[in-house]
Amino acid sequence: MKRIIVFEFKKLFKSVPFYVILGICLIITLLNVSIVSIVQNIGYQVFDDTTKKYVTVYNDYQMLKNVSSGIISLISMISLLWLIFIAIFNSEDYRFDTIKTIKGRGFNNTNTYLAKYVVSLVAILLITAICILLYVAGLNLLIKNKAFEPNDNLGFEIIGIILMPFLIHAFYYFLTSLKHTIALGIVLGIAIPSVASLFLVIITAVLSANHVQNVPTLTNYLIDDLSSLLLSENKSERIQFFAFYIIYLVSLDAGSYFLSLRKNII
Repeated sequence: MKRIIVFEFKKLFKSVPFYVILGICLIITLLNVSIVSIVQNIGYQVFDDTTKKYVTVYNDYQMLKNVSSGIISLISMISLLWLIFIAIFNSEDYRFDTIKTIKGRGFNNTNTYLAKYVVSLVAILLITAICILLYVAGLNLLIKNKAFEPNDNLGFEIIGIILMPFLIHAFYYFLTSLKHTIALGIVLGIAIPSVASLFLVIITAVLSANHVQNVPTLTNYLIDDLSSLLLSENKSERIQFFAFYIIYLVSLDAGSYFLSLRKNII
């Protein structure tokens, strides 16, 4: 098992798509940092009674309050690039037919599944960690006035930042395991959340039109928006987040493992 994981890591760090995806994610992060810092550093003139002159004043940027929510937004932006990377990484052995060589070395489906799953997850976490560090360092360097007041939701936001990449990876890995084809994996990863979101919006609108009371925001229960439950002030919604998170994660991992035992379901 150790040999195949080492083998997959060697392939990862020699993989051009990995560095291309990392580079694009870093560009997106820098654009976010630039936009936030430019907007935040726009000063306004205030008359100083002491000096009898107008002085430039800048609003304080609440680092603890705004950076964590900014990171959550950043993760949602770069997650589509995770999909592209996972689709490429999960299908390359089938595209180049190297899966036969791997199986010929005595590695079974479980070995190949675990190795691919672990290495692709580490790659996603590595990309995310680098982007987060760049985002925080960039804002800390460029923003003029910073404040560090505590944020009531900070702990839950950090939990969301830590947990969501694992779930999104499991979702994309499952989709790309249906048939090890890059195009199909990417199409499914884009289409399924979009169609599901549209469907739930229609259901919500119909229920509201029929005067159904206390209709929840159903789209919050989709994987890509599940963290909104965690950031809610409602304790029951936070409990629902953890319940749905576990159900989704276990179901997706079990599903992708089952698919790894069979070749090309569709």
